[in-house]
Amino acid sequence: MTRNVAAVRLYAAGTGFKKRQIAEDLSVSERIVRSYLTEVDKQLRKEHEQQIFELYMDCWTQQEIAEQIGMAQKSVSRIIKISVKMEALPISVKVSISIEIQTLLFYCVIFGPLISLTKKSNTLGILSSRS
Repeated sequence: MTRNVAAVRLYAAGTGFKKRQIAEDLSVSERIVRSYLTEVDKQLRKEHEQQIFELYMDCWTQQEIAEQIGMAQKSVSRIIKISVKMEALPISVKVSISIEIQTLLFYCVIFGPLISLTKKSNTLGILSSRS
């Protein structure tokens, strides 16, 4: 196993090892370990930001998110502000939102007139309610 692979496995596996400790264990400089882990850091940051955004969309307060994630509320606020801009959203969220909007529009077009007719019928006493 190469040092690069070993560094990535130790770091990404959630061992809690710091980069300095990994560098010492692999007998390389901390700078080299940082270069090994650049992509891993980017991916972990994206996942972290997405988790924060998802909790925010589930109506968690910024303080609750901060406590859950283990970071300052101010940092959570900054990440949310960035995430709520449509351009900053992960593609999976953009697609999800797009699909939900399309589905909602479809149901409005298909069932909107039926719902309207049902309301009018109920008002006129045509439909009986079931107990």
